[in-house]
Amino acid sequence: MQNNHHTVARRLKQLRKDKSWSLTACAEHTGVSKAMLGQIERQESSPTLATLWKLATGFNVSLSWLLNDEQQPMTFDFAHERIQVERLLPFDPLTQQEVYKLCMAEGAQSHSDAHRRGTFEMLYVQSGVLDVVVGETQVTIKAGDAYRFDAAQPHSYINRYSGKTEFVAVISYV
Repeated sequence: MQNNHHTVARRLKQLRKDKSWSLTACAEHTGVSKAMLGQIERQESSPTLATLWKLATGFNVSLSWLLNDEQQPMTFDFAHERIQVERLLPFDPLTQQEVYKLCMAEGAQSHSDAHRRGTFEMLYVQSGVLDVVVGETQVTIKAGDAYRFDAAQPHSYINRYSGKTEFVAVISYV
């Protein structure tokens, strides 16, 4: 993740302090191990996208707030996962939505645990082909196609195809 260790570490410490959670309590609420939480807070580890989602869900905050609260677009490069995430629009408290553009290299995949109840994701593939697995259902989305699903269940994005896949994800917290 591109130079956001400090922001995530600071936000994580702030959230734990606000809730008066120990590392143990934080691990129980987020599903992230105590060891990993400590490494993130000390900026010794770069959390995966899945880990960031667990933290955001466990603390009931948006992913964009956890990463950076600035209003301008930001790009996050998860090089070890071969995924690039660009925040197009930060979380809007009025609409309860945030918008991202994702670029996945050939063979890249991202797995997320269930987000909080009432969270929906709407995807629009701009180029390439994307497999989306939601629970036990798999859907293949091609360039020009859109798909909406209930993100309060485990889900995955997988690029099994040649070339990169670019898509826009609108995340709606109801």
